[in-house]
Amino acid sequence: QELMALSLCIILSRKNNFEVLIKEDLLDYVICLPWHTSGSVQQRAKELVTMIQQASDVSIQPPSLLNMTKATVAKLYCGLDKVLEHSVPELVWELLNNL
Repeated sequence: QELMALSLCIILSRKNNFEVLIKEDLLDYVICLPWHTSGSVQQRAKELVTMIQQASDVSIQPPSLLNMTKATVAKLYCGLDKVLEHSVPELVWELLNNL
């Protein structure tokens, strides 16, 4: 996780990479990172959100409830790739059927 957070800081320090983050509608997931990490990774994630706030013209808003749910499902169940490909109800149904 530490490597992931450091990599995101480096990647997003380039303006064109940040524009891709916005275009692909992934900003909400970056904002959720501090909530799903702890220790030094959480601190790095908070620094990343602060860096985004300071370096962009984008207004940082709380993530939508849907994206907060997706972030939680991704962390606890299946990872971000699957969450981005499927709807939350599908994933929750799959999770409940696998209990």
